[in-house]
Amino acid sequence: MTPDLELESRSHPRIARPPVHAEVAENVWGYRKRLVFMERAIADFFPGREARSIQVLDVGCGNGSQVAVPLASSGFQVMGVDPHLPSIEHAWQLAKDLSNAEFLCGYARDLPPRRVFDVVILSEVLEHLDSPQLALQEGLAHLASHGIVLVTVPNGYGEFEIDSWLFRSLGLAKILELLKNSIRLRGVVRRLRRGGREEFLSTENQECGHVQFFTLSRLRSLFADLSLAVLREGAGSFLCGPMIHHTLAYSNRFVRWNARIADRLPLVLASGWYFALRPKADISDEAGLD
Repeated sequence: MTPDLELESRSHPRIARPPVHAEVAENVWGYRKRLVFMERAIADFFPGREARSIQVLDVGCGNGSQVAVPLASSGFQVMGVDPHLPSIEHAWQLAKDLSNAEFLCGYARDLPPRRVFDVVILSEVLEHLDSPQLALQEGLAHLASHGIVLVTVPNGYGEFEIDSWLFRSLGLAKILELLKNSIRLRGVVRRLRRGGREEFLSTENQECGHVQFFTLSRLRSLFADLSLAVLREGAGSFLCGPMIHHTLAYSNRFVRWNARIADRLPLVLASGWYFALRPKADISDEAGLD
């Protein structure tokens, strides 16, 4: 269901062949894999459309570095909304050379009612909200007819949550800070990072933790309650979390394996999931036209 990581490049703003974003390197969190899933879904469900003709709303965009800005770089017309002002200010800075990207500090409900988008994205957002259904509804209110919704969510009972719980419970953050302050170990870390990649945070809001812990069945029920049909499902990376991030994530070989192996395992074992959705009413309309 999920795409391969190797894609051909393109030299024009059509989306039949999604681009490889050199600025979005793969990492233990599967950021590049997630972006490729989104671009392939857009290409498949809007065949023949030029990127510049497609309006994208990124709800909870953070600083835009991992979704909104790369999509705008591909030529899509992108609007990012997020209630965290420092993240939005950073997003504007990252997109300063992109006339097709704009950002709003607020929520989807703050947009003009008549502003509609071909694609509505909620990426790594629902798990932070007390009312994920409301956030989806507010995004759907701005979805154009026959548009698609792209949702990515961590596995609430997967390796990421287990890894994170152990990291907190064992107090490893404090130990790691002490190790980083060691002059000898700083040199080791620098050498490791030359072989791997530095991580770039997707938001400046580090205080907003997970309050929802989703299973596949719960997510599918949530989508069904909103009359959304699942068009496509995909797996994120296999192993990701703070302990993996501070150890194996410095190995490019591990990062590549980690992204690929998740596609060969049952979906329930992935650390996160990707979904492409469409309102069932639109699908019924399309069937009636056949």
